[in-house]
Amino acid sequence: MRAAAAVLLLGACIGEAAALELAPCRLPGIAHEVRCGVVARPLDPARPDGTQVDVHVAVLPALARSRRP
Repeated sequence: MRAAAAVLLLGACIGEAAALELAPCRLPGIAHEVRCGVVARPLDPARPDGTQVDVHVAVLPALARSRRP
């Protein structure tokens, strides 16, 4: 449930026009390499030209003992 909410939040933050570039990175406590990026979004959505805030994102790989199609 949390993962689905995070994906929806990320989709809402990025929008269709913005491109999110991801680069390999490491996070404390995560054994596997992940991909990280930053997207700038308006602090107040009603004022898209106003103050911007950086939203940092990390995409973690799905790990499973048996792969599913």
